[in-house]
Amino acid sequence: MADQVALLRRGCIVYDDELSLLKDTVKRIRVSVSGALPSDLQDLPGLLTCDRNGSSAIFSVKNFSADLPDRLRTQWQADVQVEDLNLEEIFLELHHGPEVPDAR
Repeated sequence: MADQVALLRRGCIVYDDELSLLKDTVKRIRVSVSGALPSDLQDLPGLLTCDRNGSSAIFSVKNFSADLPDRLRTQWQADVQVEDLNLEEIFLELHHGPEVPDAR
């Protein structure tokens, strides 16, 4: 197992640092609300991908911060679950999301 990883996207290095740091900063988040989801979901900082379905959404973010789940719970009165991703899932999220100059 590697301690350091480098990820390429379209021939450019988008991440070159410790694997543990990458796993700490890229997360999948599941959100459920009792009403409608806010329309500003696309404005979440570091949003990579988002799948909305009525009153729930699954999205991935880079630059995850430990306070994000509590902010979402408070701001949206939501049930929030954070999931760790393995290296393959992180790679796919970073490559299917918007152009990302740096995954950190």
